[in-house]
Amino acid sequence: MPLMLSEVYDAFKDAGASEDKSRSAAAAIAGYENRLISIESKIDRVQANVDRVQTNVDRVQMKVDSLELLISHTRVEMRTLFGVIMTIALSILWRVWH
Repeated sequence: MPLMLSEVYDAFKDAGASEDKSRSAAAAIAGYENRLISIESKIDRVQANVDRVQTNVDRVQMKVDSLELLISHTRVEMRTLFGVIMTIALSILWRVWH
């Protein structure tokens, strides 16, 4: 006999449905319940995957933020270094020409 919900079976019997129809209806509803449980399980797995992806995206964003900060600091250091090099170059040129 297929799986059926006894509460549904009893309700159909109390409502006057025949034995066969009550069993059939209870088994059909049990089948839908099983399908819903399966769908819920799949949704839970999809949500877990989405959560893992979001965690990875967050990690990548943190690394990108760190790289942007490093690039910003590097630009400042390069400008400072360029200024020092230009000062040295001009100082050398000044001494050579005078």
